[in-house]
Amino acid sequence: PAGGREGGIADQAEGEQHVAGDEHGKEGAEIVAEIMQAIFDPLVQRVYDHGGFVSSFAGDGFTALFPGTRTQIMGLTAAARMRKHIIEHSTRTTPFGVLHFAIKIGMAEGDVDWGIIGGGEQTLHACYFGGKAIEECAKAERRAGINELVVNEPVMERLKSMVGFISQDGYWRVTDIYTPLPPPKPASQPDRPSDLTAAFVPGTVLRKDVRGEYRQVLTLFVKLREVRTWEQLNAIGQEVFDLQRRYGGYLSTIDVDDMGCRLLLFWGMPVGFENDLECALNFVLDLSARTGAALKAGATYQLAYAGFVGRAGLREGFT
Repeated sequence: PAGGREGGIADQAEGEQHVAGDEHGKEGAEIVAEIMQAIFDPLVQRVYDHGGFVSSFAGDGFTALFPGTRTQIMGLTAAARMRKHIIEHSTRTTPFGVLHFAIKIGMAEGDVDWGIIGGGEQTLHACYFGGKAIEECAKAERRAGINELVVNEPVMERLKSMVGFISQDGYWRVTDIYTPLPPPKPASQPDRPSDLTAAFVPGTVLRKDVRGEYRQVLTLFVKLREVRTWEQLNAIGQEVFDLQRRYGGYLSTIDVDDMGCRLLLFWGMPVGFENDLECALNFVLDLSARTGAALKAGATYQLAYAGFVGRAGLREGFT
């Protein structure tokens, strides 16, 4: 099916990096990028070791989903072991001093809406995830302090005999875990057909074999407040893919919630051209004219270190 709804658990983990690399120029940014990779890899691995998968990365955070109706303990285990890993590896020594890291995690139970846009004459496709579980885990994460795990009430109700909680602004902060946690079950690398991968990932990304490099990157953020259903999003997606054939650009992320749809696109990574700025601005103007949708857009254009985060077999571009 093109889309659907499932019950499940969502974890949202966001890092806290207290010494930015920007102030040290290119060398500092490269060091931060290396450290990000070293931190993300084991966190993502813990998600997959406990039956989940990462639905999206966003800067120094990511969202993971644990499908099903009885996966609360697996989501809790992944969250607890991610937290433990960060606490045990909270500092990194660099030529510019010691960097300090921490984590904040939100966890929620609820429905997840998902879908695939594209098809027809389009050669590219994109998937999206939204719904109550993702919205609630984002709200829970915003209430978490340094190295804290905060959950919504349905999770608390299911786990209250196994976990200690403190009420926190309508959510619940985990203070203790009394039950033995299940051991990891390392996930094998799936054998994805090359034509399936190519349907979702542009060839320019698949052929990239460098771990990171500096580029002038235009970042375009588009918000469509009235786009909430798969039918609406698929219609917008057809226009996006068509305009990409004309103007280029890399569609990185699609987010959907009760506030509408958000698109994140890049020009200049993974490949760049002299007219990237002109192409990106024409893209958003034509998207507005073609769809007639009420949209807001913001763009930045600056030198950025672009690379990949994730683990082997599951990586996403970042700037």
